[in-house]
Amino acid sequence: MKDFKLTKNDLDRIKNSYEANPVNRYLKAKNRFGFKVGDVLIRKRKSGYGDTSTWKVETISDRSPVPKKFIYVHENDLGVGYIKQIKSNGKELCDNIQCLDDLDFTWTTYEVDPDYIDHIVLTDGDQDFTVGDQFVELRKKRNKIHNLNRKIAHRPSTEVEMFNFLSSLSVGQKIWFGSDLYEASYKEMTISKIETGTPKEIYGWSNTRSTLTTAIRIEGTEVNTKTGNGPYGRTITSEAHYYVFYTTQPHAYEQPPV
Repeated sequence: MKDFKLTKNDLDRIKNSYEANPVNRYLKAKNRFGFKVGDVLIRKRKSGYGDTSTWKVETISDRSPVPKKFIYVHENDLGVGYIKQIKSNGKELCDNIQCLDDLDFTWTTYEVDPDYIDHIVLTDGDQDFTVGDQFVELRKKRNKIHNLNRKIAHRPSTEVEMFNFLSSLSVGQKIWFGSDLYEASYKEMTISKIETGTPKEIYGWSNTRSTLTTAIRIEGTEVNTKTGNGPYGRTITSEAHYYVFYTTQPHAYEQPPV
């Protein structure tokens, strides 16, 4: 039976089973890990396909740059590792324990935390690594910026207050707006047109409960200074009293609120 030959179908099935089998995926990925029990890890997720794909560090929330961190807590006699996530206070572990062979390493990978590596190099491993330090320091900076922005923010809470605020603006002026202090810090609008009229004319409703006899609408172009998206058209009316506004450029957040 030395002259047997695998068919293309055989090779395809071997390839598919190799890629689908979690043990195979883990053993392939493990060669690039080299983790030791006690190592602090970060997790990266792959987005996109082909040449445009990128690996991004997973953070504790969509609005925070602080990475999720994990401890490599155990390795069994087969060399399979287990991890636990560290809570953002840096002092406790989450209850759930995860086996690394459960993951699809085509889209997910783990690396030793760069902050942990720096700590080991600088201290020769003689001091404990406190994961929460990074979060605490960034939160202090965030809170300072948050307080500065709060002092210059405009928060119309009624339709009348919104009308008065929009009436104080002028064509060509820049404003910043959003649902909260953070979002408003990067959504920039340049006003190109200001109109007043009846609520029906401004809002476009046939039946409106507006308390105003005259409403107002501003139009302009919006640019997202965080992502670089835009410019695109934006309209804000006196009924939109759920927005936060700045009329002077707000302070940029080093760490967004979480």
